[in-house]
Amino acid sequence: MPYRGSVDEIMRSVAEAVRHHSARADAPASLPDADAPLKEAGLDSLALVGLLSHLEEHFAVFFPDRMLTRETFHSVRTVAEAVRELRGEG
Repeated sequence: MPYRGSVDEIMRSVAEAVRHHSARADAPASLPDADAPLKEAGLDSLALVGLLSHLEEHFAVFFPDRMLTRETFHSVRTVAEAVRELRGEG
């Protein structure tokens, strides 16, 4: 069943997924800032693949090749905006 949630819930879900997939052992327990670069949260290329897979499953979306860019995966906010677009909400 597709994920249903408000914009704030999407942002929170993305932030929680980012925290979960962080490669940094010292990653803070708090959720990352919505506009901070994901690499500051400790996401390396392998962690980004895990995040991508998680997001596709959780939100029932598919990220096409055109969206697999640094711009899309820059921050929690940009990822959440991409999810909204893929769900036809953006």
